[in-house]
Order: sequence, then C-alpha cells, then structure tokens
Amino acid sequence: MAIQNTQACYGRAQDVVYRNYANKSRAEREGVAAFGQCFTPGANVTITVHGTKVLDRAGNIRAWTRFVYQFGQANGITSTRHLLGNIEVKLTGANSAIVYSSGITPHFVGQGAGARHPAIDWIIGNYRGVVHRINGRWLITSFRINADEFAQANVTYPLGVSNGSGNIGFPDPSAGARSSTTGSARH
Repeated sequence: MAIQNTQACYGRAQDVVYRNYANKSRAEREGVAAFGQCFTPGANVTITVHGTKVLDRAGNIRAWTRFVYQFGQANGITSTRHLLGNIEVKLTGANSAIVYSSGITPHFVGQGAGARHPAIDWIIGNYRGVVHRINGRWLITSFRINADEFAQANVTYPLGVSNGSGNIGFPDPSAGARSSTTGSARH
C-alpha cells in the first residue's frame, strides 16, 4: 500500500504547484515540500510524449517543480486534478520496486498567463516509478511520465474560475492553517 501511495502523492504534489500558480514563490515552496513527501530530493524525472520524444528532464525535485510551474504559466493552467489508477507494483528486492500506473489529468485553463479562452486540456498517459525504502519510507528515486493522448474542450466556468490562490477544495494540511476569502464564486 505504501508503494501504491507514492502515485497518489505524486498527483497531489503536481496539483499543489498548479493551484498556487498566481504566486510563483509559494507554488515553488509548497511544490517542493509536497514532492518531498514522495520523491528523494535528487530524484530524476523525465516526461516523454508518445513514449519517445523527451519533453523535459529534471535531476531533482526543485528543478521538476520549476518545470511544472513554467508549463502551467506558459499554457494558462489554473489548476489540475491528477487522477491516477491501474496501479501495479513489481517488487525488485526487499527495499526496491517498480510501480506502474496510468492517469487522466484535466488541466483547467482559465485566467492565468497564456489563457485566451477557458478550456480543459486533457492529458492521458502512464507512469513508471522506481521506488526505494529509505529510513522506513517508500520514496520515488526515478520517475518517467509518458503523455500519449491529448484533447481540449472549450468550456465555461459558471461558478467562477480559479484565481490561483490555493483555495481550491480541501486545504493542503502540510501548508498549515490558512484563511482565505478568495476563490469564491461571483455572479
């Protein structure tokens, strides 16, 4: 179960960066902290398109967090929901394993830089993580993301558009208690 949880942790960390897109230092600070819950600090992350074309590589979680933030800024992404499933674990030793999963991720395009029209960019793909038990915790040491299907739906957000304040759904418990009046719907 702890190995499977590394996948949910990854998805949540990605969402933490995007939900704070309006504040770069906060997005990077909270993103690094969130990725630190499931990755080793020097984890290698690679993202490919259609299994062969390397989109980017990062040699540590700080560099990966910066990539995630910049990708969101360049594409006007105001938040995401990483939905991972079909998790399969292959033990390779007493303290090592490979974990595979697949995912579908709506990227909500709205008010951010680069957004011209509200939309949902759907990115579908699969993941391969090499994990190791380190000091009793399973952590990802190498992660490959493969995006292989893409779709876009033009939408409206009748109950409001995320403003990047981080006030989306449940608060992040690792960030401590925050009070915010932003993010409410206006009609």
